[in-house]
Amino acid sequence: MFEYIEYDYLAVDDNTSVNCVFVSDGEYLSDKVHVGMTFDELSKYINFDSTSPRYEIMHSVAIASSTIDVNGYSCDLVVEFPMNADNSTPSTSIYIWCKEIGEQELENQRQRMSLNQKLQESYEYNGITGYVTLNDTTDVLNLRDSDNTSSVINAKLKHGTAVTIERKVGDWYQVTCDLGSGYVFAEYISFEVPT
Repeated sequence: MFEYIEYDYLAVDDNTSVNCVFVSDGEYLSDKVHVGMTFDELSKYINFDSTSPRYEIMHSVAIASSTIDVNGYSCDLVVEFPMNADNSTPSTSIYIWCKEIGEQELENQRQRMSLNQKLQESYEYNGITGYVTLNDTTDVLNLRDSDNTSSVINAKLKHGTAVTIERKVGDWYQVTCDLGSGYVFAEYISFEVPT
């Protein structure tokens, strides 16, 4: 059984379903199998469908294929070699077609991106000065204890009040100002002094 360790990218079809995982030069399918190994070296770990790489006319490469078990899933494997490869020619690419493992990796990637976006939003405003900007300049903006409209109001901020933004939390900014600290609705904060 192989353990999928690293990857370059996921290939998807027009319906955005995962077709394969591409493993590029220097990356590993397991602790023993990686791109750059020869057919003979790979054959110690993979039971190929042929006894040597075969020429693939459509893509102008030589390939060797097999079905392998990756993380408990049955996957199709294709190893690419240069066009005139023999059993001692280093491989150039490894492709794994395994919808289940690809979908899981895609979901993991989405979660990592979402977390990175949240972290970026948290820190990109840190220390920036903003100003309370209200359509009705006689109105006030509530500085709340937490990021919801039912939380305690710590202070009422007038139009033009300067605040230091600590971070963004959804539709709210966590801020500090002369009247205290708390949360304000981000829609009413601008980065230019209002008139």
